[in-house]
This record gives sequence, structure tokens and C-alpha cells, in this order.
Amino acid sequence: MTKSELQNLLDEEVLVWSAKPRLALVEELGDGELNYEREARAGWHQFSITLLENTSDYVHVMVSVNDGSPRWAVCPLSSSFIVRHDGSIER
Repeated sequence: MTKSELQNLLDEEVLVWSAKPRLALVEELGDGELNYEREARAGWHQFSITLLENTSDYVHVMVSVNDGSPRWAVCPLSSSFIVRHDGSIER
């Protein structure tokens, strides 16, 4: 899979997770990380969603994806976003 294709998958997953309310993110992620696989386009992909910070003002979440190939398994493509207490999102 090309970097561009993997970036598109990452962007889609960031949109899904950043659309969730701040409290829902905290509830789903607890104090850690959620890992899962799903089939998308050219095969199975591994996603990791990590709660980086949980403050009274915002939550900071990182989303990572790899396709299982050695190139991306060692250093997955990642992005992060912040959901503020007022519901605003910084991507």
C-alpha cells in the first residue's frame, strides 16, 4: 500500500474519532489505548487509538495505522487531535 493510500485511511479514521464527544472518548479509551483491525480497500489494517492527555480543558488523542508490512509496522502513520471542553476540535 502506498503512503498516500495509508494516509487517506488515517484521515478517515481521525474524522471518525474526532467527531466523538470528549466524554465518549475518555469512556472508550479509558486511560490507555484501543487496538483493532478492520478491512479497508486493499486488505486488513491495524489501528491504534491512544488517549495521550486527559485534562479538565481537553483530551488529546493519537490515531495510528499500519498495513502490517515491515515498513509501516515499525513506524506506523500517525496523527493526533484535541477535543476541547467546549466541543471545539483541533486537528
